[in-house]
Amino acid sequence: MKKRESVSDITVGMALNAASIYWQADIEAAFREAGERSLATRKVSRDLPYGQAGLQRFDFFPVPRPHARLLIFIHGGYWQAMDKAEHAPLLAGHLAAGWAVAVLNYRLCPEVTIADQVEDVRQALRHLWHGVERYGIDRECIQVAGHSAGGHLGACLVSSDWPTLDPAMPATPIRSALLISGIFDLEPMRHMSFGPLLGLPDEETARVLSPLWTGPNPGLRLHLAVGEWESEAFHWQSRELARCWGERLEGIEVSSVADTHHFSVLETLSSGALLRASLALA
Repeated sequence: MKKRESVSDITVGMALNAASIYWQADIEAAFREAGERSLATRKVSRDLPYGQAGLQRFDFFPVPRPHARLLIFIHGGYWQAMDKAEHAPLLAGHLAAGWAVAVLNYRLCPEVTIADQVEDVRQALRHLWHGVERYGIDRECIQVAGHSAGGHLGACLVSSDWPTLDPAMPATPIRSALLISGIFDLEPMRHMSFGPLLGLPDEETARVLSPLWTGPNPGLRLHLAVGEWESEAFHWQSRELARCWGERLEGIEVSSVADTHHFSVLETLSSGALLRASLALA
């Protein structure tokens, strides 16, 4: 039996991956430039509110036909950075396939905590689910996709007790999820240098906010993907979620996207492995 990695092993692995890739300002600037170019060429309603705070906004890409499938995309940034506008180029494949797309912003740490961000994305889903006529979407065909911290928040959405949060909503308002390079056990984050900025003061808080220790909504279709060149710690996070949720869901898929790292894996969402995985879940 393969030895389960220790928290210290996972923390070191994630720290090295973050230091080598994630905090490169030039990558974020390139994403922003490409995003603004893409937004200028698309029909999009920008900065629609789902709450009162400035970052409780989303960009909505409609499609001409009614009752469209909806992709909700949640960006990454270690819960502290990046913006919805930077990810617009990733949506071309879904729009070409006739999907509507909502790209969420959410409040960022350290101004808020991860617990607040979970409430933000829940509020966004409630807004979209109740607004199906306004947005021309089919509430029976909603998929969430999230990257890195967005993968964590997406996992929180598909493991929330929706009838308790909103009695009008079903147990599984999101039918499928594509979670990319997600972080599903937050305990390693608590031991990193920026851990205090995330609102993870103790082991119990980290556990409560970790999808690994919850259960998925019934009937969810799930694909977990990680870039081939990402650290073992990121691969472990997806493998472990599949192991813990596998007893409750049928057919969880876990994939390693060839020749990609933590950012370049996203390029395959517009055309490539992740786009195929997303469409296959529908």
